[in-house]
Amino acid sequence: MPDLDYLSLASAMHRLTEPAVRSAISALPVVPGSWGLDLACGNGDHSIWLAQSLSSTGKVVGFDISAGCLHQAMQSSAKEGLNERLAFILGDLNHLPFPDHIFDWIWCADCLWPGPKSLGFLGMDLLPSLQELMRVTRPGGNSRRPLLVISKAPCWPSPS
Repeated sequence: MPDLDYLSLASAMHRLTEPAVRSAISALPVVPGSWGLDLACGNGDHSIWLAQSLSSTGKVVGFDISAGCLHQAMQSSAKEGLNERLAFILGDLNHLPFPDHIFDWIWCADCLWPGPKSLGFLGMDLLPSLQELMRVTRPGGNSRRPLLVISKAPCWPSPS
């Protein structure tokens, strides 16, 4: 279970950034009936906003390594009445449990950060993670072009 302080902080941060994130989502070239993956979805806020932007035939899968975050995400999704369009799956982003080319687009907000594996990051080489994401993304997809959204990453000092 994640630290409740972390979940509270994430929820507060998402409330502050909600207008900007929703604006970014509405500007994406995503077709309403498309299928997307919200990688490292955390408490599910972005997954919910993504699902709300799609038609009833669109689907979003929230994916995270934290069962506690996914529990909160499922509760929030149910409150919003999105269980038909939104599913949550537990797992490791370096070993996605999906067939090749299943998603039209992938959303990654603040999760693909290089950093020390000892602190829970992916390490300094993100190429294997990016290759895994591209494996599950449909070339061309059900959007105007394949879409991989990644936010800015913090800078880490070079390992000594």
